[in-house]
Amino acid sequence: MRFLLPIVLLFLVAGCTSNVGIRVLEPYPMFHGNASKIWIINKVLNKGKNYSPTPIYQKDCIIFHKNEKFQMQPIHTLGYLPQKSGTFYVEEEGKFLTLSGADEEWKFEIKLLQLDKIKLQPLPGSSFEFELELITYPSPQ
Repeated sequence: MRFLLPIVLLFLVAGCTSNVGIRVLEPYPMFHGNASKIWIINKVLNKGKNYSPTPIYQKDCIIFHKNEKFQMQPIHTLGYLPQKSGTFYVEEEGKFLTLSGADEEWKFEIKLLQLDKIKLQPLPGSSFEFELELITYPSPQ
């Protein structure tokens, strides 16, 4: 009888939660990994044309920090002062991203949010009108 009670309780709890979906409540950790995370700007698209350079060392990157700050600069200048910096905000449902700098505000709809890839579509009124594809820094082969 003593062993039967925990089993019955386990079935009751499992039965009550089996159809509950898991939803990410806070999308921020996807951007900064609870510290800081480097994202490579892999593609800069406008009307299907990619304006980003091909070699990775010529691409720009965005570093998102846990304190909602970001830095943007070419990869080969990491360690120097960034060209752009500011704050970022992810709307609580995880559908929109805003990058605010000194004199401009970039607003995007988040089209794809994965551990290794983010796709951003510019919103009307954004001061940056290009789609962005961000990827994590590739690991060595």
